[in-house]
Amino acid sequence: WSKHTLEHFPYSIQQFFTQHTAPMESKPALKQRVEEEYNKFKNMKSQAEVLNYFGEANSPNIFVCIIWKCLLETGRVNQICLQVLVKLGARALSKQIRVFADFVIHDYSLLSNGSSEDHTKRITCLHDMVWKYHIISIDRLVLCLMLRYCESKEAQVCNLLLRFLLLKIPAFRDRIHTFVQEVPPDYWKHSDWHQKHQAYHQKWGEKFYFEGLREATNASSHNVAYLPINFGNVCLRFLPVLDVVIHRFIELPPVSAGLESLLHNFGALYKFHDRPITYLYNTLYYYNHMLNQRQASRKKLVSVVIGAFANIRPPNWCLSNVFLENLNTDSEWKPNLEYYCGMVGRLVDTISGNSPFPAFDWRFHEFPSPSAHALYATCVELMSLPVNDKDIGKALFSILYQCAETSRGFEILNNSRTWINAIALILSSLPESYCKVVPQLISEALTNDLAVKDVTPITATLMPENMVTPSSFSYSFYSFQSNAAACSLTLPDLVVAFANAVWYHSSLGHLSLIPGLLRDTFKPLIQNEAQFLFACRLLGPFLFRFYSEKPRCLLEIAKELYAILDVVDKKCPHLYHIDTICDFFYHIKYMFVGDSIKQDIQHYIASLRPVLRNRMQFIAHVGHAREDTASVST
Repeated sequence: WSKHTLEHFPYSIQQFFTQHTAPMESKPALKQRVEEEYNKFKNMKSQAEVLNYFGEANSPNIFVCIIWKCLLETGRVNQICLQVLVKLGARALSKQIRVFADFVIHDYSLLSNGSSEDHTKRITCLHDMVWKYHIISIDRLVLCLMLRYCESKEAQVCNLLLRFLLLKIPAFRDRIHTFVQEVPPDYWKHSDWHQKHQAYHQKWGEKFYFEGLREATNASSHNVAYLPINFGNVCLRFLPVLDVVIHRFIELPPVSAGLESLLHNFGALYKFHDRPITYLYNTLYYYNHMLNQRQASRKKLVSVVIGAFANIRPPNWCLSNVFLENLNTDSEWKPNLEYYCGMVGRLVDTISGNSPFPAFDWRFHEFPSPSAHALYATCVELMSLPVNDKDIGKALFSILYQCAETSRGFEILNNSRTWINAIALILSSLPESYCKVVPQLISEALTNDLAVKDVTPITATLMPENMVTPSSFSYSFYSFQSNAAACSLTLPDLVVAFANAVWYHSSLGHLSLIPGLLRDTFKPLIQNEAQFLFACRLLGPFLFRFYSEKPRCLLEIAKELYAILDVVDKKCPHLYHIDTICDFFYHIKYMFVGDSIKQDIQHYIASLRPVLRNRMQFIAHVGHAREDTASVST
């Protein structure tokens, strides 16, 4: 893979391809080999010699390159070229085309100081190989060019070649224009589809077996039988290739202008795309960081793909009217809280059975249900906003925390769990940068709201440790439902519910980040009992999932909890919920970790205060000092 493509892969896949590089022939060596084989081709005395040398299975895989050289030098090809291609077969031809793609990119990159005539001549040869001689189909050639290994200058040259092939030469654009104008997107439902399709093929005939080469060389074709083309055409076949081309153009910022030209000329094809929202979601998700820096390209992409359905589907089939109005303007737009509330409310209504989206036949739709359609349409719209990712995450949480400022505040209070679930579904379906609001909110709750909660009663300093009663502070994050019913939710309450919901819907990859967050972000902030119980309340519901899916993370979390308890024990004069804390740690030991971390936690338990160490002695079997009582004889 090219470097500009590989850097967008997940880190583990990057490492794999970096460590297992495939052997590749250098481009200068390839060019030299082509020159040598071309000289052999010109010096061969008979067609039988050419056919035996280049037509065998173990022959040099550069015969298409030789045809290219013939066209460049003489402007024509011989009949023997057709015989060699027929003898090679489809599988060998595929390998030949891959080598040809490497060669033509390198050859074109050497023309940086060449004349415009040299550039035009090469583009004309490519055009003839595709549209005149039918040696390579346009969709196959473009896909091969896009997937070849190219770096720096050659990658830009590759994209430049594509711009010439697709934009400068009208042969393909005219076909697409005709097809888009005459054929509806749901063509399979129309009774006259076959007649329209045959009319298109009569105007723009397609060849698949070197027909142009046969005509140019006057070769006989009486023994070639063809099946009729009843369904496909080059326009529909090119649509998945166009998806790949757009991705490659996104990866190279210097060709962003080419991306917009490509979308302008070929965007109408997307009305035939069977999964437009899925394609937009995958593209915006995968290239989120890069498109955040190129908002004009992102705006153009969304506008073109969704705009292709402007006269086909109702206006509200995917994106909201507010977003569409601002999508077509050049002014800077900053959505307010009411806008985000409307977006989440649309998903809540859909999940509840009152979908605002138009009715589809879900048997043939790209999503299986209205809820799935609403979720991914919402994610596409949020990823398309000209707003920082973190700000969008904060705005989604503000719907809960500042619900009184929205038009649906009363509904949010009465149905808070449904709204929290909807927001969590959205956040867990967005890139990781949007979910950074979760650790930020947890840190804020630990630092601001829970830092001063453990207030030692005056009488506690005058009483023995084991006789201190719990403080009057009620840890409200343990009773979310009752607090929500009483409209007395605090920030810690909402943060616990919000974080639990997001993590519940998150993938294992997201959950794998929690041990690192606990160790590096939360642990330095936890200094008192309230903060510690808050952390336990956050992590407790996910212990079983870690146990069943990621045991190593569970062990790391358990070790960090013992380390945090040791800090809290040293910082706090008194602990008022010792039994609750001990029950939690015994639950972790006997249900999940057993004695697997015994050696790592013994020193923590041994250093705890006596009353706590006494209760936790069976976790690590740590003895404690006892006072010997001597019997006094009277």
